[in-house]
Amino acid sequence: MRKLLTFITLSLLLFSCADKKEKVKEIEKIVSLAPSITETLFALKQGEKLVAVTSYCDYPEQVKTLPKVGGLFDTSVEQIYSVKPDLIVHLPSQQKTADSLQKLGLNTFSISQNSLQEIRQSIHSLGKKLNCKGEAEKLTKTLELKPVNKTGKNPKVLVVISRDMTTSEISDAYLASENTWYGDLIKMAGGESAVKGRIPYPSFSKEGIIEVNPDIIVEIMPQADKKQITIDQVRAIWSNSLPELNAVKDEQIYMIKGLYAVRPGPRYPQLFEDLKLIINKE
Repeated sequence: MRKLLTFITLSLLLFSCADKKEKVKEIEKIVSLAPSITETLFALKQGEKLVAVTSYCDYPEQVKTLPKVGGLFDTSVEQIYSVKPDLIVHLPSQQKTADSLQKLGLNTFSISQNSLQEIRQSIHSLGKKLNCKGEAEKLTKTLELKPVNKTGKNPKVLVVISRDMTTSEISDAYLASENTWYGDLIKMAGGESAVKGRIPYPSFSKEGIIEVNPDIIVEIMPQADKKQITIDQVRAIWSNSLPELNAVKDEQIYMIKGLYAVRPGPRYPQLFEDLKLIINKE
């Protein structure tokens, strides 16, 4: 009798567990709150699950027809709720929005993409979450980079993320430090980040830039064509403002205009190739 009761109890537990597994809802509708996340989801072949994105999401082409839920930090919680998503994927800097969404009973998922390691980890995390581990494995393999091996001293590279474009002088500028995906790419491309420290994107004054004295300056300007800014104009501003810099003296000032250069996602090999050509230019 005792054996029979034990058998019945175990059978009920097994059926109960199976029932719980059946109740786990498959993720079919996703909202992305950053362009880099959107690009990662498409690279994982999960793009068809997207039901809404931010107004900055514009790649690949089919994203442009999706409903928009605002910008990165002025996201409309109401619009997100209206599309009834199974999951909202966001960055750690958007946690306040995520908290509001969670209060409405919506599921959120945070990923970090501040370094190359974090970008690859975000791919694996999404692969696990969306049940596409195989695609995640294949994608990360395509993103492997071959470091440049150089002899001698590596040049100091200054990556300018943004600065005041309304003036003909170089004043305050936001720069990428070694503690970013830019820093990782510079190192792998055979250079050395001119900006040290743990702050990812510090603001530097004119005097601060003089102090680090870079050998190469790279301006990230995805809006250059729209604002009709040319590389000659950029070089002229640096030459007039900071003629004492090594990069100015040696005419080592460059501009990268592709949107991939501001999105820490699966297109980072393109930026790596750009930096590799610049840093190792004969």
